Amino acid sequence: MCGVFGVCGYEEAALSCIHGLYYLQHRGEKQWGICTTYDNKPDRFNLIKRNGKVEATEYDILKLQGNIAIGHVRYPTAGPADLDNAQPHVVLDPPLMYCANGDIVNYNEVREVLEKKGVYFASRNDGELEAKYLAYLIQRGKTPIEAIAEMMNNIQGAFSAILVYKGKMYAFRDRMGIRPIVFGMRQRNSHKSWIVSSETCGLDVIKARFIREIKPAEVVVFEQNREPVSYDLSDRIKNPPKHYSHCVFECIYFARPESTIFDLSVYRFRKLLGAYLSRQMGIKSDNNSIVGSVPDSSNVAALGFHQESGIPLEFMLIRHHSTGRTFIASKDEREEKARLKYNPVRTVIKGKDVYVVDDSIVRGTTSRKIVRMLKNAGAKTVNLCISSPPIRHPCFYGIDTPTESELIASRKRLFYVEKIREFVEADRLEYLSLENLKNTIRELGQNPEDFCFACMDGKYPTKTPRYKKSSAGGHGK
Repeated sequence: MCGVFGVCGYEEAALSCIHGLYYLQHRGEKQWGICTTYDNKPDRFNLIKRNGKVEATEYDILKLQGNIAIGHVRYPTAGPADLDNAQPHVVLDPPLMYCANGDIVNYNEVREVLEKKGVYFASRNDGELEAKYLAYLIQRGKTPIEAIAEMMNNIQGAFSAILVYKGKMYAFRDRMGIRPIVFGMRQRNSHKSWIVSSETCGLDVIKARFIREIKPAEVVVFEQNREPVSYDLSDRIKNPPKHYSHCVFECIYFARPESTIFDLSVYRFRKLLGAYLSRQMGIKSDNNSIVGSVPDSSNVAALGFHQESGIPLEFMLIRHHSTGRTFIASKDEREEKARLKYNPVRTVIKGKDVYVVDDSIVRGTTSRKIVRMLKNAGAKTVNLCISSPPIRHPCFYGIDTPTESELIASRKRLFYVEKIREFVEADRLEYLSLENLKNTIRELGQNPEDFCFACMDGKYPTKTPRYKKSSAGGHGK
């Protein structure tokens, strides 16, 4: 999983980009990078890439001069954090800079074709493949719009991307709209600058006004002192999809709750998930029950569960925030983080029937540690309430969920909910049904057919590779 951010037409573009990446840090905590240029010096780039969380020095800011900047945060989920695989990527001939969020499922086939045409690659990163593909087409006379359209037709998978070429910033999205990308405007006196972000929270931190989401198969072109120009490429797409495939797991887990993505309020979405789960479970309030979240991504779902059921809401687990996210950490990191990440509030938990709301169970190891922690803190019973359906299939589009053999709901197929309950040692386990997840989308005025549920139902919107790639093997984000 990654996050992208872009600024066009602002003299302190790098500083704004750094602030935006801070607010997208949840989308990638292992690597980050920024590249800047001037619109009147489009062949000169200033690039930095770092391991770890976003932390720029005064020297970095002095180096990153320019009125156009693009930035990227990244989660490589296995293997070394190789800076060759970090983004943004720079190409010198023709001079361009590029960053993207998403994964390409036909990466190997496309790379092989380009290598036979003499294109050189320094990494195994999808973003470099896309940047070199566009550079190859532009070098042979295509306009950037024509090059993007051709790339859209020939690569399969997810990409929400930012390209900078000849002083213009191009923001665009794959035909299915799998990953989110939005843009906004910041005005100082009569001067306008344009901001692109994976989520609206990135706009908020620099006081930019959200304008809208970039549509699937759309390119929006930004220049200093000019209004954006939109190009709808849907009529140039071969075999266009009947529906979009927005990643539902973005709304369940990855995005920040204050963000708006896919024209949905993430906060309202998660609150409804909790309410539907409470109704599904038939829970009624009593004097000995409490409900709480596994912070932080399930906080809002727990609030919805509480408001629907009437069960008192308590902060039963306190999170140590410096540990980061465990969902796609490596195995060793995940086990260490699960041990250090949470601490129970014993005075709240002791003797209570606890309903603990979490957004998902992937491998089950973290859930089991949490159940044991609550029982050791004196809980009478621990009821694990999951505000999503079981995750049974890997994602090939930018969320590096494990292989099927590592997914607990895939391993324990027969009577799998009861077997998972036994494994995590809960007194009761309830997953939100897939139908109630779709009902949540309907209640918010969207069509469930425009969302991807492949990690739950195995119905992928594209062909999938024969293996589950990871960043250990190269190009996984």
